[in-house]
Amino acid sequence: MKQRILVIRMVYGTALLAALAGCGTTSSTSTRPTSLPQPTAVVATTMRPQPTAELPQPTTSAAATQAPAGATDTTAAVQVVLDYYDAIVQKQYDVAYGLWAQNGTASGQTRAEFEQGYAGTAGVSVLLDKPTASQNAVVVPSTILSVLNQPNQDQKPQRFTGTYNLSREGESWRIVSANITETDAAAEPPAGTGDALQVLQAYYQAIDDANYPRAYSYWENNGQASRQTYTVFVQGFAETDKVALTMGRAQTNGAAGSAYTEVPVVLVAQQRDGSRQSFCGHYTLRRTNVPPFDTFGWRIYQASILKLEHAELDNDTRERLLAGQCAAR
Repeated sequence: MKQRILVIRMVYGTALLAALAGCGTTSSTSTRPTSLPQPTAVVATTMRPQPTAELPQPTTSAAATQAPAGATDTTAAVQVVLDYYDAIVQKQYDVAYGLWAQNGTASGQTRAEFEQGYAGTAGVSVLLDKPTASQNAVVVPSTILSVLNQPNQDQKPQRFTGTYNLSREGESWRIVSANITETDAAAEPPAGTGDALQVLQAYYQAIDDANYPRAYSYWENNGQASRQTYTVFVQGFAETDKVALTMGRAQTNGAAGSAYTEVPVVLVAQQRDGSRQSFCGHYTLRRTNVPPFDTFGWRIYQASILKLEHAELDNDTRERLLAGQCAAR
């Protein structure tokens, strides 16, 4: 049965483009993602409680515009982009508008125009990439997948790529401009998100590459399924150099419009001081089966990871752990 995540159906226009990218936006069309209501959580009855993963768990969320203590400039700037989308998802348009420079006017819109620009979007999933920094400026590459409500009660998938450009405004980071272009929404899901196992491989490759924005956004709900702010997520890998991932046999099942894939894993983390740490457990990934939200691809839904007493694992031990002898349940 065809499901809808949102019942809002509104006419859209050029405000959509402005709402996403603000000043300096270029695009071949006049449409852009609009309002981003909180996605409806779909949880299978067989899912286990949210576990403790291999990363430290957060305490409180970092302030939207204040660089957390000890965070690098790029980390704080990426946090602002994520906070921007979180505010839109929560319909906190005053907060989102205020993350643009000059009290929001750097977006090129009034406050009312900004909110109207997000009036018709039924959902958004972002994939960020490694930022670049120069002096007091940070550029955050972004891919935005969205679903837009149509006036005829239909829904349309959209995809956009480009950059958000941030600079300091006093002690805080603000978005000063964006260069966002619409691309082919019918193309293959980006960065291997069309396959659950590829997502896990890409996740740990991003960690090895210190591409923490991409790794974080492989988690569902724009990283929030990790139960950590982006800042805490980055800090969790501060001493990690490389991670060797071994995956076992995946099991896929469906429930309430979604597909879930559970993947047993064994992880061996090479620390920057030369030491090793080993872990076992499983990741659960989710993909909605409801068109056109299926264009968002797979994301990490939850994880249950246990640190092992012995860092070195022989092949027999590794196989036993992958076959079900890991106690991370």
